[in-house]
Amino acid sequence: MFKGFRVTGLMALIVFFILPVMARADEPLLDLLRKKGVISYEEAEKIKIETTENKADSLISLKGADIRLGGELEIEFRDTQKDEGISDAEARFQFDKFVLKPEVNFTKSNISLKAELEFKPDEAYFANGGIYFKNLPLDSQIFAGLKSRFIGASRKTEVYPLVGTALWRYEQLQVNWEAEQDPFYWGVAFGEGLRLGTKQVAEDSSYKMLRDNRNVAEKTGHPEYGIKLGVSPDIGDWGSLDVLGFGFFGELNSDDIDLLASKLSDYDSNSDTMRRIGGRLVYKYKFDKLKELTLVGEGARFDDGVLERTAWYVQGSHKWKFKRTYLCSFEPLIRYGKLDTDWTKSFSKSASWDREMLTVALITELAKNVKLKAEYYINDEKTGDRSVNNDEFLVQLEYKF
Repeated sequence: MFKGFRVTGLMALIVFFILPVMARADEPLLDLLRKKGVISYEEAEKIKIETTENKADSLISLKGADIRLGGELEIEFRDTQKDEGISDAEARFQFDKFVLKPEVNFTKSNISLKAELEFKPDEAYFANGGIYFKNLPLDSQIFAGLKSRFIGASRKTEVYPLVGTALWRYEQLQVNWEAEQDPFYWGVAFGEGLRLGTKQVAEDSSYKMLRDNRNVAEKTGHPEYGIKLGVSPDIGDWGSLDVLGFGFFGELNSDDIDLLASKLSDYDSNSDTMRRIGGRLVYKYKFDKLKELTLVGEGARFDDGVLERTAWYVQGSHKWKFKRTYLCSFEPLIRYGKLDTDWTKSFSKSASWDREMLTVALITELAKNVKLKAEYYINDEKTGDRSVNNDEFLVQLEYKF
């Protein structure tokens, strides 16, 4: 009890006495510079305001380091068509997740530590994080830790496109180097390698597809090498353009080959080939400060043993902003994607299916950091047998801080 009291008292001392002193530590220097005529009174006041704002962004500011804490909370209502194979066909509310995002920035050494701690109703775990070495030559940085492949897109919706679920949604232990020399940017990565697994296309856990699965502790024995090259040319008043190409190369291990044999009819190859090659194009156009159009297209090819898959999507959205406290913006979005699996279709083997997914969404910013997402997913599959009724509807309240 007394130990806890001492810890609480120490924290109170830091918050109420030490931190305010640190915040005022720079003021005598500014006053001296003003008296010597080095800076004007207005410049000194501006620096004080900017310093105060920067400190306000930090949870704690220590000598040489800023500690920040962000996070998000997601609560949802979901409904699914009542196909006989649906695992959870009841319309209901659900708590999706609560995420804490601590960050420590060492300003003098240009090193940052970042992490995401994710809490779900039935589990809590370290989602991703690691160490960043920033401001290296060629305007580059090095990351070491747990992170998804360095090509992830800002999808805007809760649901991922089919190619996103298959390719860049999940994390692996890796080291990567990214650099930028306008208008080009590039990166190389070396990681433990993702494992093959399965995942549902949206919220309901039925009729799963193949995906590259999160790898935290499993040693695949076959590391993965990744490369990307992009260009963001200056197109002036025409908007902004970003073109990216990428590739990831590794080998399947025995568990991956066994999974293919269990999820595909008559799969009996021992080939360990593993390749992912693709590209993405993003175009943005601002009509003015309050209206912006975003167009995205992405495609990729997957080679696993003797199995070939291709996936792509196109997406468009238009955002309207309003200068007010509530209902700050809204953004309608539409996305159409396909995933084709070059294998004999079997209704009992959903990993062999070809898939199409049409996503229609409306994203409303209710207030600063608070969004309401209404999304409808129209799913269509080539199963080798009957059709499946598995369209889904989702409303999500998202708060970020």
